[in-house]
Amino acid sequence: MKHFILLLALAAALSACSNEKPRPEGEETVPMEVSMLGDEAVETAVQPRQLNVTHHVKGSNVYIECYIPNFSFSDERGEKVNGEGYLNLYIDGKKTDEIHTAAFIIKGLDKGTHTIFIEVLHNDSSRYHLKKTWNVTI
Repeated sequence: MKHFILLLALAAALSACSNEKPRPEGEETVPMEVSMLGDEAVETAVQPRQLNVTHHVKGSNVYIECYIPNFSFSDERGEKVNGEGYLNLYIDGKKTDEIHTAAFIIKGLDKGTHTIFIEVLHNDSSRYHLKKTWNVTI
């Protein structure tokens, strides 16, 4: 009996030394991002980016507003900074402008139906894989 208790204690001690910890069932891993605030490191959950676009047509103009949570529009080109960038604007399949603000106006479209496409880019022109396409009729 003495040997059995010793063996049981040894097995418990060895299992406690394992680096692997069981994960609770039904819980998902949440990716985290570390940001520096002064001398402090702050860990925050990384949320997938979303592009929400609203628009309305008035005459031959299209008023567009883009909402991208945790994103800042930038005029600066260069180093890739996560959460910063700009939009490429395409009208009827042709790139017409780079947009550096959340709200903008497309002025003077001809009568008819037009396809508008916007994509979100980093400062270094790499893609965020956020894009939106829709049609407007003037």
